Amino acid sequence: MDNTQATVMADYTKRGVMNLDSALQWHFSINLSPRIPAYFVPIAIRAIKKANLEEWDADLFLRDGLELTGRNGPFSPTEIIDMMNLTAFVECDHA
Repeated sequence: MDNTQATVMADYTKRGVMNLDSALQWHFSINLSPRIPAYFVPIAIRAIKKANLEEWDADLFLRDGLELTGRNGPFSPTEIIDMMNLTAFVECDHA
């Protein structure tokens, strides 16, 4: 993954040029290999929000029927951020 592109997308969300949902959909479909399906955007947003609140011990679950690394959860925000290369988005204010 080219982290520069993720940083640009994160900056767009911070400046209101693009909403976080759209930025993550772009990031998952264009910036990552292998690609991550868009239905993982909600857990990515929850992980980013928890990280921005420094709630690192939060338990995050996928919606019913979805699995990531063979399980539905719980995942820590750190796990999701690492698996989906979301660090650039955590460094921005998405309020």
